[in-house]
Amino acid sequence: MRSKISMITDMCWEKCIDKPQARMDSKTETCLTNCVSRFIDVSLLITNRLIFTRLKEHNLKNTTEPTLGYAESCEASEGEFTDSNCNDELVDATQDDYYQILNVERTATVEEITNAYRYLSRIYHPDKHSSKEKSDIADAELLFSKTKRAYEILTDPQKRAIYDTIGVKGLELELPESSYANSTALIPRYRTAQEIREEYERQVREREERYIERKTNPKGNMTVNINATEIFNRYEDEFFNPPMVELSAFHFQQSVDTPLTNTDTLLLHGGVSAENGRGKGSIHTGFKKTLGQQTWGAVEVGGGTEGMEVDIKAGTQFGRYYWSTFQGVIGGEGRNMFVVQLSNQITANSIGSLTWRVGSNLSGLQCSYMREVTPNRFVASLHLGIPHSFALLSYSRKVETRGEKYKGAVKAGTFGAFVEYGVEKKISDLSVVSATMVVGLPMGVSLKLKVQRNSQSYVFPVQLAEEILPAAVFYGTITPFVLYMITKKLFLDPYQEEKKRREKEKLKEQYKERLKEKRAEAEAAINLMHETYSRVEAEEKSKHGLVICEAFYGSISADRELSSEIINVTVPLQCLVKNSKLLLPSGSMDSVTVLGSLMECSEFRQ
Repeated sequence: MRSKISMITDMCWEKCIDKPQARMDSKTETCLTNCVSRFIDVSLLITNRLIFTRLKEHNLKNTTEPTLGYAESCEASEGEFTDSNCNDELVDATQDDYYQILNVERTATVEEITNAYRYLSRIYHPDKHSSKEKSDIADAELLFSKTKRAYEILTDPQKRAIYDTIGVKGLELELPESSYANSTALIPRYRTAQEIREEYERQVREREERYIERKTNPKGNMTVNINATEIFNRYEDEFFNPPMVELSAFHFQQSVDTPLTNTDTLLLHGGVSAENGRGKGSIHTGFKKTLGQQTWGAVEVGGGTEGMEVDIKAGTQFGRYYWSTFQGVIGGEGRNMFVVQLSNQITANSIGSLTWRVGSNLSGLQCSYMREVTPNRFVASLHLGIPHSFALLSYSRKVETRGEKYKGAVKAGTFGAFVEYGVEKKISDLSVVSATMVVGLPMGVSLKLKVQRNSQSYVFPVQLAEEILPAAVFYGTITPFVLYMITKKLFLDPYQEEKKRREKEKLKEQYKERLKEKRAEAEAAINLMHETYSRVEAEEKSKHGLVICEAFYGSISADRELSSEIINVTVPLQCLVKNSKLLLPSGSMDSVTVLGSLMECSEFRQ
């Protein structure tokens, strides 16, 4: 499996990556997504072969591995906001649970399963109801067949292994008669017309969305610098006046890359900014040409408040481990710039680069080394130039847990040193929020807030103090957490709850008929249990044992108002009484309120 993945990765890498870099641009990400999507069939093939291999293993004959339950899967994603909100609970409710049909534990032995089957067969066998109405006979035949089906599956080691590993769907797969090792696919026996139509419509929508994104490929960034130093460092004569918080700078950038052909791309980007009372802006348009898989070139023409300019870019790869880029900007006085970079993939986890820059404020020669072994990252850089020369060492670490990424970094150089720490939280499939504190010399204390929405980013750097102040560090650390909890409580949680409710209502409507059938089966089973119920009740009354007066299954309100989602289970619960004890296998009923016990009808809860 690893060799297959490596092969696919190499193919997509060679096709989509012009040059390795710290952050992937949107065009490269789209290319990789489309490339990997083409290998879904290969992934399914690998998965199917693993399933068949597992089914052949000898130890599955005597062991079972229950699949991850609904409660566990929901718990694993607690605190995360995603578009899939554990709706499998409703879907699973429409499937037959063979352990619940026989009323046994998931770890039950073959002997326990056989005893349960014999007990239920005496209740549901059609011959016992031959004198009743035709509807009762039909119900008995249906329930008896379900009981028999559950018994056949759970007493067959191989079928039980499939059921415990994959579920009911695994039993509905067409297994070829030939050797498992020679099988190449698992093919469902049937799909309804509605399922096929919904799958087709979903694929069409996804294809259109990918097409639109590929054609426009928009990317934007908005940065708002905030100066809040007066909050923590105020003059004595201004103590009673409210602190002033000002917007010190504003930057907005937007770009659109439109592919014309597989090798030609139309470029358009621009931006505006304002800082210290002065503003500027620019807009550029250009054309990018890909020459083969490893060479590309681009020409951009544009201008703004500082005049017109021409930007020429090119890149190529030498072999598999070396690549270089070139950029030249020709404009007015003081705006000409030339940059040449040569990079080398030293090892699988490290990259080295040599950059020569002429004409900008950082003119000179820069050598850098980066090594990244998840979750650690180390960067070393040395810049020699006029008028500035400096060195930089950086170490960062990211730890991901339950949808959150905690990061910390230490950076030091000839210009100073500082510490970074922060957290990143995914609040939906497309949105990520993060907060990062920066404390050091000579920059002081600052807080960086960021919201990433697909390819659009919104950044808010807040300068809290120009020197290291404990109060600025404390409140800068606590404030983002408090703001997030308030926002989550007032906006995110209600939005997600409403979204869950709408999705559940949609699923309820979708599985409405199936749920009606399940309810009808339950009521039919209760109807067929009356003879057994009368016998057990009489036995318990004669010895002053356990008699259940009334019991309901479902979501029961405080005033116990009955609804269509609640069913009376007094009869089946009484049938489960043996020797004055109510035997309920774990997982058979998650929400049961039983009213009455020991003939006194006092209330207790299971």
